[in-house]
Amino acid sequence: MEQQLHNLDLAGNATASGGQYQDVNIQGVGNIHGDMECARCRVDGVANMGGAIKAEVLHIRGKATVEGDVTGTQVKVDGNSKMMGACTAKRIDIRGKTSIEGAVSSQELSINGFTAIGGRCEAKTLHIRGRARMGNSVISESVKIEGEAKIAGDCEAETFRSDGAFAIKGLLNAGKVSIRLGGASVVKEIGGEDIRVEKAWRRLPLFGWLGRSKKLVVETIEGDDIYLEYTQAKVVRGNRVHIGPGAEVDLVEYRADLQMSKEAKVIEHRQV
Repeated sequence: MEQQLHNLDLAGNATASGGQYQDVNIQGVGNIHGDMECARCRVDGVANMGGAIKAEVLHIRGKATVEGDVTGTQVKVDGNSKMMGACTAKRIDIRGKTSIEGAVSSQELSINGFTAIGGRCEAKTLHIRGRARMGNSVISESVKIEGEAKIAGDCEAETFRSDGAFAIKGLLNAGKVSIRLGGASVVKEIGGEDIRVEKAWRRLPLFGWLGRSKKLVVETIEGDDIYLEYTQAKVVRGNRVHIGPGAEVDLVEYRADLQMSKEAKVIEHRQV
C-alpha cells in the first residue's frame, strides 16, 4: 500500500523536521532541520533548509538557503537563493539572484537574473540573458549569451553564440562559433570549424560588467572558416581566413585563402 504523505505548511516563525512530504509551503520564516523530499516546494517567505532537498518542483519566490544538494525536475528562482551543494534538475530557470557553490547539471539552464556557480556547469542548453559567473568549466550542446558571462575554466559546446559580452579564462571550443560583439569580450583561445566574429551595431542593454568597448581580445584562434571583425589576436590559423574591419592580428597562417580588409591591421601573414 502506497504511503500517504502529508503537506507541510509553515507560516510565521516556524520550525520543522526533514522527511517526506507531499507539498511544502513556506510563507513566513521557516526552518527545516535535515534532508527533505517532497513533490512540490514553494517558498514565498524566508526558508533555511539544514540539509539536502529533493523535489519534483522547487519554486523560490522569497529567500532560501539550502545547506545540502538540490535535486528535482524543475527548479525556478524568482527571489534570492543560496545553495551550498550541487544543483541537478531537468530544467533550471533563474530570474532572481542565486548562488550555487557546487556543480550544476541540467537539460535546460536559463539565467535571466544574476547567478554564481562555483562548480562545473553541464547543461544541454545554456541561455544567459542576465549575468552569470562560472567558477569552473562549462560543457553544453548549445550556449547562447545575450547578457554577460564570466567563465573561470574552459567552455565546450557544439554551438556557441554570443550577442552580449563574455570573459573566458580558458579555451572556447565549439563546432560553430558566432560572436556579435555587444560589449567587451576576452578569451584565451578559440577552436572550431566555423568561427565568425562581428560587431553588433545595435545597442544592447548590458550591465557594463566587462566594459563597454565592442572588441574581442584573444591570444590564438584556430579553425577551418574564419571571419573576424574588431578582434585583437596574436595568432590566427585557418583554412579560409577573412580579416575584416577593425581587426588587429600579429600573425595569420592560412592554407587555402586569405582576404584582408583595408581597415584591418596584420603584421605578418603566410601560407602554410
